[in-house]
Amino acid sequence: LRTFPPLFFIINQDQSTLNITAPMSASQIPKSWPKTARDLFEPVRPLGKGGFGAVWLAETKKSSTSTPPAEGNAEKSEYVAIKLVGHALTIPISKFEMFSEQGYFRREVEVLREISHPRIINLLQCIEEDKEESKEDTPEASPYCLVLEYCAGPTLEQLIKHGAALGFFMAREISSQLIDAVSYLHGRGVLHRDIKPDNIVIKGAMPSEEACWSDGKEGEDAARESRWNIKLIDFGFARPLHPDDIKNPEQFSTQQAEPDDTHFGRSTIDGALVEEDKNDPLSISTSISRARILDMSAVGHRNYAAPEVLKGVRNFAFKKKSAQNKQPLTECVSDYGMIADAYSVGSTIRYMVCGVPPEYSINDFLAEKNSFMNVISRKLKAKVGKDKKKRKKNYRRTKNLPKEASRLVLGLTHWNEKKRTTIRSARNFQWIKGSFSMQNSQGHS
Repeated sequence: LRTFPPLFFIINQDQSTLNITAPMSASQIPKSWPKTARDLFEPVRPLGKGGFGAVWLAETKKSSTSTPPAEGNAEKSEYVAIKLVGHALTIPISKFEMFSEQGYFRREVEVLREISHPRIINLLQCIEEDKEESKEDTPEASPYCLVLEYCAGPTLEQLIKHGAALGFFMAREISSQLIDAVSYLHGRGVLHRDIKPDNIVIKGAMPSEEACWSDGKEGEDAARESRWNIKLIDFGFARPLHPDDIKNPEQFSTQQAEPDDTHFGRSTIDGALVEEDKNDPLSISTSISRARILDMSAVGHRNYAAPEVLKGVRNFAFKKKSAQNKQPLTECVSDYGMIADAYSVGSTIRYMVCGVPPEYSINDFLAEKNSFMNVISRKLKAKVGKDKKKRKKNYRRTKNLPKEASRLVLGLTHWNEKKRTTIRSARNFQWIKGSFSMQNSQGHS
């Protein structure tokens, strides 16, 4: 498998309404669009581009007599996101790349067809053109195409990049909604395998609004009004588990109570999450998992990957350690189970509440930010007006975090899989139970 950069569903984050422009003319339709997509939709503007192809905002053709079948339960909308997967037929690629792109496309389709949840992106239609016909009609088109609901809003990564740590109220609601969505997936035997801030779109979030950053009344009111709603996206690396894959399914259906402090093995989340806790008496080398250990592609972002994923990586392409450390996880395979998603969720929540990426120690990161040279550099930029429109970034030390938030992160990012908090058990942590989203939940899990 190859590494695909994150896809983005919005470019202009600060606008209260969708920045929809007029559709392009027929002559402007991208050559990468397959014929079926050209017949049904009109391109509006690109939303993102990566190694897999591109994502476009599109409008349903009003003159078209055929409408895209609703494979999910998404509400009908004139605007959709067109996700193209794969190289054009005219570009020579290896069989390995060809099967990788096909697998990426079919896995996403297989998973999205079988799930329906308000916090998960909906698949409206999938298009897989006949390659022989396409070579004659649209030789430069991508062979695979997904028609998805269009989610207007910044990604969580974009939001944190804008102002660093979110307000406690927003962070709590996003944490709760993310756990609700992943709990739904795990309850149906699906691993996402690429949970990270880039793959979480927040509808209703506007970086320019104080509510996103407020620990006071503005943030509380927005949370109470359910102003923010996430969509978990990009299921190209997801994997549906079959009954034979899960050794003890009852362990996933059972929700354990929030444990006491002695369970976590550490009292702070200050350290970089990518470094193994050498003092943990329970070694992860035994690779114990809550599910049957799976020898599958190690995918996703290294900074959000569980330690058992990184520890068990075996690179096929390169033998030298120096080369192996530089390879994306999609070039490797690793032994891990469903509990690895929990670690990615915990890393994401830590990033939200502290504003510090998981690969950094919080103390080291802030020490560097507050170094003499960095402070002088920021003052000079402010003086010449370069940073006038930028929001001052807010980073938090762990001593300034609510204990409930720290406990949840400690549980989800435990280095030992056997002691790590499962996603379903995380619902019983006070940080999640006390959120407005959980209190208003209609039981989608």
